[in-house]
Amino acid sequence: ITARFARHEFERALDELSTGLVGLSHLHEVNREAASAFLTIANAASSAEMFELASAQLRRSRPLVQTAGDVFLIRMADGTAARNETRWAARLDLVGRPEQAAARYREALRAAIRAQLGDPIGHWRRVGRLYEGFAWTCLDEPELGRAALLDALGDDDAPLGPEDGLVLRLGLARACTTLGLIDEAREHLSFTYGVQDTTLSDQWQVAIVLQAAEVERAERGDHPGIALAEHAAVLLANSLWEERERRLESVMVRMQMLDLAEENERVGQAATEDPLTGLGNR
Repeated sequence: ITARFARHEFERALDELSTGLVGLSHLHEVNREAASAFLTIANAASSAEMFELASAQLRRSRPLVQTAGDVFLIRMADGTAARNETRWAARLDLVGRPEQAAARYREALRAAIRAQLGDPIGHWRRVGRLYEGFAWTCLDEPELGRAALLDALGDDDAPLGPEDGLVLRLGLARACTTLGLIDEAREHLSFTYGVQDTTLSDQWQVAIVLQAAEVERAERGDHPGIALAEHAAVLLANSLWEERERRLESVMVRMQMLDLAEENERVGQAATEDPLTGLGNR
């Protein structure tokens, strides 16, 4: 599904995502495979910016991964939830919904802290620290955010994925700008230039443009060029959000159609079979 979205095969990707989500709604096993299935579909939904659907699947996965007792899956579930909530919050920020964004950042913070529990030096601890720092920064706690993000940066012996790396540097640039550390903010932003944004809508690139405008304003004062750049970025963000809303509605309709088709098949079978013997009735 994620690969199809990356290749802009939107219709096939939306069909497969809808089928996967309906399949999960009928999945009642409580084991590692079921937990992994929920996490896989949640990842795909989040990559497609279906943040609400991803969040629902991740909530359903929590008791499964806890019951399965697989520590890696538990950390993955929390890390994935932190990433999904951060993506969601950042998009809400970009379209001018700060209160909703703050609520999502608080959810990201809780998931990020859970991801670090019992994993003092591993990958998911680093991911959790990253999204914890980004959330603190966006919740107007730049000192806490910068400390957590610098901890996640570490010595960078094991590079993060492209998106995590972008979020880390963007968060540091935002925290440093708020704290008046303009040179450091500009340096962190420079690491984001040319890095591939793997999100479907390039949302982090839009956020980087807006953050660069903030750095310019903090260093040189306000001027019309900054306002024009911000206006263009916000227009793009709103256009991308509207496209996301259309995709989400399309998936919901497809899921309803699949459910209806399954119900029609069940009713048709019940009408033509004898319930005791399974043989065709008159």
